[in-house]
Amino acid sequence: MSIEALAMAGADYIKCSISLEVWEGLGTVETPAYLLAEEDLQNPVIKSKVDDLVSDNENFAAQILAVAKAVVSTETKASEMQ
Repeated sequence: MSIEALAMAGADYIKCSISLEVWEGLGTVETPAYLLAEEDLQNPVIKSKVDDLVSDNENFAAQILAVAKAVVSTETKASEMQ
């Protein structure tokens, strides 16, 4: 149970004989993975994979743009014919 849960239940930690210093030392707090992402980018293998994903996204964006231009061009030609 957490201090927060006790507080929400209206419990008084002093009446429950809880020492905050001892309570804080009981659990080890691990750094969340999302905070470690920057450190992971220093790893050459991970950096390479991230660079590949960025490159793939840029290529995909270029392909989507080309398709969009082709659609607009086709629609423009069709409307000119009418």
